[in-house]
Amino acid sequence: MNDIRLEKFIIALSFIAVLILHLLIFNHYFSLQEGWWETYAYLVNKGEVINKDFYLAWTPLFVYINAFYQKIFGINFFAFACIGVVAAMIQVILLYLVLREFFYKVSSAVATIFASLLWIVGGSYIAKDYHTYVFIIEFSTLLFLVKSIKNENSKKGTIYQILGILFLVLLFFIKQNVGLVLFASLFVSYAFISSSVKDYFKRIGFLLLFTIIFFASINFIMPFDPSSITDNDSKGSLWTIATRFIFEPLLFKNLIVAFIIFIFILVLKRYFDCICCIYDKTMMKIMHDVASPIRFAMVGAIFIVLGYCIIHFTSKHIYIGFSISIILFIITMVFIIKNAKIYKSKEYKFMALAITAIVYSGTLTSYALDMNTILLCLSFAFAYILNQNLRNFVRAIFLFWMLFIMALIFYSKLLNPYNWLENYQPSIFWADSEASYPQLKGMKMDKKISEILDFFHEYVGKKSKSDKDFYFFNFPIMYLLNDKIPPYKLMTQWFDVVPTKLANKEYEDFINNPSDNVVLYQYSALAFDVHKRFLQKNHFMQEEFHKTMNEWVKEGKYKFIRSFVVPSYLEYAPKYQNGAIKMEVIIQNSALIGENYKKLKIWLDANGIILENVKRDGANIYSSDDLDDVSQSINIGDVVVIEGPIKYVFAIFPQIGVMPIDRSGSLNSINIYERVR
Repeated sequence: MNDIRLEKFIIALSFIAVLILHLLIFNHYFSLQEGWWETYAYLVNKGEVINKDFYLAWTPLFVYINAFYQKIFGINFFAFACIGVVAAMIQVILLYLVLREFFYKVSSAVATIFASLLWIVGGSYIAKDYHTYVFIIEFSTLLFLVKSIKNENSKKGTIYQILGILFLVLLFFIKQNVGLVLFASLFVSYAFISSSVKDYFKRIGFLLLFTIIFFASINFIMPFDPSSITDNDSKGSLWTIATRFIFEPLLFKNLIVAFIIFIFILVLKRYFDCICCIYDKTMMKIMHDVASPIRFAMVGAIFIVLGYCIIHFTSKHIYIGFSISIILFIITMVFIIKNAKIYKSKEYKFMALAITAIVYSGTLTSYALDMNTILLCLSFAFAYILNQNLRNFVRAIFLFWMLFIMALIFYSKLLNPYNWLENYQPSIFWADSEASYPQLKGMKMDKKISEILDFFHEYVGKKSKSDKDFYFFNFPIMYLLNDKIPPYKLMTQWFDVVPTKLANKEYEDFINNPSDNVVLYQYSALAFDVHKRFLQKNHFMQEEFHKTMNEWVKEGKYKFIRSFVVPSYLEYAPKYQNGAIKMEVIIQNSALIGENYKKLKIWLDANGIILENVKRDGANIYSSDDLDDVSQSINIGDVVVIEGPIKYVFAIFPQIGVMPIDRSGSLNSINIYERVR
């Protein structure tokens, strides 16, 4: 009875910890890049048609889910965030239920929470985002299919199988790559769990029949455009997508780590009995010969060293590699060594192949083999380890490692709730501001973020003349917050969700019919470089928008209004706060035209900033190394190099102009322009 109570207490405590973390953070950070899905849904509710009026790179289920929420709650981000917490807890519970089909309750609960927290600590985690709903449907699919295998040849098993196929089709309609790969994996899985060729074709026939029925029904309600798959090169070429896990260095690194750990596990397996014998003899000798105080000191030292190693030497590559290695080990046990405990288990065969398929489907995206795509694999691997008959001290070390990591995650998430490619939100304790937009009431955020949003709330209201007179490039939430419609077909221009063909078309439309007001969310040079490597592309059309605007400002077609530096880690991290930064800035402020550079230099000097260099049309006209007087007048389009304390440079350069798109380092900015008539 005491064991049952302890078991229930551990399980309850695990889930409560995740809930508490969500309740602490859910409305205490807000990214300027949030709101993609809410904006898609807003456009649908405005009568816009997916892939006719605006482009969607995904299958449409999650857009319609958000459109439904907006019908009920209106555009209320606090309500959406609350729904996100509920969805996140449903996701955690479903993952636990999947693991419970294989492992003990406590092992399943601890592994679920451990893997979930590793996913939550990821910089881009937002509970209400589509990843949560992908997991809900993915775990529901696996849960019902596993139950159907356990209850095959029964009415209950048939019902479970039908439900599993239904959720599998829904999985395709919310994330096509996961749905397609998991569907394809069933053709392999059923080959291993079928009792005969006849049984195999019976299973496949059943799968195809209900897939067609459910697919046709759902597609009738919310049709998707096949071109979003067939004509979509936003993730790279077909060859790049299929082989990314081999040729992308970061992914291959994870696989190398996994393979090394896998080999180590096989060695341990081979000499397991010998290792256990040595371990038992050593522990008995220590217990017999070593005094209690010394034993306690030894144990304490081991845990201190372990804690130090966790802090300084572990990384996500270790967790990802370790979890993949365990799945490789399970596959080896099931299909090669044919371990007696799990070889005859059909659900083990199915799950091993399903996890492999899901991990591979993650490599088809631009951010692959990360904590979100590896969540199921990670939780299953750790539950498998915890479920083994481990020696008490080994189990204690393993649990300490997991609990220590979970404690670190909990604390670090409070200090850094969001950081996606330097779209940064500092500590929740600094989130003491609210933006003036009524749709964001109840959402707490850093003051710098609220000030940017407040500016647009006032500025767009003053300049607005129609619902399509603002072009928010890579800044989709502005359409929703300001009740605007994108003037062209793309709602966002982010690299891996925009096919080359559509990016080219949008640029052509932009050139031929420029918007009266242009707001460019300028991503960093680092973001461009990373995606060029990851997607195996030499050029993004997105670059041309920024270059064209710079030319149009120089030619007097557009007037530069101002720029904002998107809050960055550099502004908040103690080791950078007092440091210096060197930046290139293209002068675009028309108020500076005709002024002498000497005057600008004096102004910069007064703000603790050095004017190091000035270039005009690629030629130097001033260098701080020269002792010559700064006699040149300022022209729009001149490129200046300035250096000084980070906080001063970030305050000054937006008043001068914008960063060159190819030399912006890791900084993002928002550049605002108005057409000159």
